[in-house]
Amino acid sequence: MKATFGRYIEVDSFLHHLDARAKILSITLYTVIIFGANNFWTTALLFAFTFLIFWLTGVRLRYIFGSIRYALHMVLFVFLLHILTVKTGVVLWDFGWIEIYQAGVISGFYMGVRLLIIIGISSILTITTPPMQITDGLVSLLYPFRKIGFPVHEWALMLSLALRFIPMLSDEMNRIAKAQAARGLDLRLGTFSVRQRIHLATVFLIPLFAQAFRSADMLALAMDARGYETGRSRTKARQFHWRTQDTLVILTVVGLGIGIWFLRDS
Repeated sequence: MKATFGRYIEVDSFLHHLDARAKILSITLYTVIIFGANNFWTTALLFAFTFLIFWLTGVRLRYIFGSIRYALHMVLFVFLLHILTVKTGVVLWDFGWIEIYQAGVISGFYMGVRLLIIIGISSILTITTPPMQITDGLVSLLYPFRKIGFPVHEWALMLSLALRFIPMLSDEMNRIAKAQAARGLDLRLGTFSVRQRIHLATVFLIPLFAQAFRSADMLALAMDARGYETGRSRTKARQFHWRTQDTLVILTVVGLGIGIWFLRDS
């Protein structure tokens, strides 16, 4: 199976058996904790903890890294953005119209690492939790906000559909690439000019969007045929059961946050 962000992998592991609500809460807390890491030791601790979580999934690390490799461009962009915009501290390199400062390199490195960890930990949620459980977990956690008029069911439905469409669009993209390659199209970008690359993008995007619209129409018709209506309470085939291990996971993340707080630079 091709590594794709947002695809659920059915494996018998510790994380797969956790309550979806516990995983959502833990990842939310973990994301907040990540932004508290501002030195080498706190960042190293987060990296080690993240690798431990990867190991607990029971999924091959190669698959996990493959599912988040598309985010490396975003991480590189954030790193370069900090290098070019932060203008404090010692000048490391001076290329005339571009000056690179030490503070820019350090802040860019930490922000890139934070972003990479956040994307990796988010992929763990989708790898270990079926989309419907994520939706039901969010509905359960956000249910109190219905009293102030927050559209809990509609928001959760949009998120679950988005998670469903990510692997579907990735598979469709692979099918389009194979079809174009079968027609003799060389897909190596190094052989194309800028104009040809723009044309190549249209070759992929037009059928991709057409298939996405067709799938959306079919999904809407299927939901309408089954009598789906927004704003109404719905029953669930699977009930959540909060267990001791779910509480221990939350306490572990809280303990990690306390440790990060004491190790961070003031």
